[in-house]
Amino acid sequence: MTTKEKLSEHLPIERFGIFINRIDFDNLDKFVRMLVAGHIARRGSNTVRSEIDSNDSSSLTYTFLTHIIEVGSLKILSDCKLITTDREVMHVNSFVMALSMNISMASSLKAKGVFDSDLPVFFAMEPLEILIERIVNHIENALIDSTYINSLVKNYLLNKI
Repeated sequence: MTTKEKLSEHLPIERFGIFINRIDFDNLDKFVRMLVAGHIARRGSNTVRSEIDSNDSSSLTYTFLTHIIEVGSLKILSDCKLITTDREVMHVNSFVMALSMNISMASSLKAKGVFDSDLPVFFAMEPLEILIERIVNHIENALIDSTYINSLVKNYLLNKI
C-alpha cells in the first residue's frame, strides 16, 4: 500500500482531499527513502535498530528522524507550493505533510528491517503534534524561501548521512 493510500485511510477525504491531492508522493517517498538509507548506511543497521528499539528520544537516530519530518516537511511543502501565510491553512497543510512523512518514514524503516511495528507510522500523534507546531513556527518566524529551506535540508539532513 502506498503512502497516499495509507494516508487516505486515516484522514477524511472530504476535509483533507484537496491537500492530499496537491502532494507529490513520489517525490516525498523518494526523498524519505534516500534519507533513511543514508542514515542506515552511515550508522549501521544494528545501531539504528538498537536506537529505535531503545525508544531513546535523545539518540542520534531519533533526532535524525525528527529532522526528516520537520525539515523534510518544509521542503516538500515548498516543492508542492503549499506554503501560505494563512495560519489555519498552514496548520492543516503541515499536519497532512507531517503525517505523510511519518507514514513514508515508517514504511522505509520497515523495508530496511530496522523497525518492527504493525502501526503505519513511526511517531505517535503527541510527538508528531510537536513537530507540526515547529513546522508552522518555521514558516511564521522566518522568511521561507528556497534558500532557507535548502540550507535546512543541507545542514540537518544531507550533512548527517
